[in-house]
Amino acid sequence: MSLPSAPRRKRSTKNMVIPLVIGTLGTAGVIALYFLVPDIQPLELMLLLVITGFVALSCTQGIIRSIMSIAMLYIASGVAATFYRVTAPYIGAPFSAIVDRNILALSFGVLTVVIWVTLEVLGRISFRDTHLPVLGILDNLGGLLIYLVIGVLVASLLFNTIGYGRLGRRAHNEALLRQRFNQVLYLYYTTQSFWFPERPPPIYVYDLDLPRER
Repeated sequence: MSLPSAPRRKRSTKNMVIPLVIGTLGTAGVIALYFLVPDIQPLELMLLLVITGFVALSCTQGIIRSIMSIAMLYIASGVAATFYRVTAPYIGAPFSAIVDRNILALSFGVLTVVIWVTLEVLGRISFRDTHLPVLGILDNLGGLLIYLVIGVLVASLLFNTIGYGRLGRRAHNEALLRQRFNQVLYLYYTTQSFWFPERPPPIYVYDLDLPRER
């Protein structure tokens, strides 16, 4: 005689409802900003939605999973910043025979995503359950805070990458949140600077107050 599976269904429903509520409220807030702040750029609204998405995702994760995710992002972006110029001719081949700043930005973005997703898949296969039941709701809250940081980091990296390419330079330069995103990127780059002892990657520092390649 099998036991009823109602508790599992209840947990599954909870895992769907809470992210949906957070995502809806966050999206409503971003839409409100569009009307309340006339000078805000569509690019900035998109990045705020990215942050909202990561916060909503955090509700089904936890502290351990979120720490793994931020570590994987750190590795992925560092490796991408090291090799994006090497892979640019291959990644950009379907679009252009010339490796310009647009192709370099595309190469960095694609490399970061591919490496991060690969690490995430391997991590989730290797460690299927990383929740800490002993912490209860604190596990969820801790994961939420870390995923908020991940969302801000991803938005800052995306903002910087779009601005490096000439197609997105104008929107990047006119963004109201440009200084805030640059502050985040500066702190993030500082933690990775030991990877680049000779010269920092131009795609990281072109808009920062650091020695950079023009």
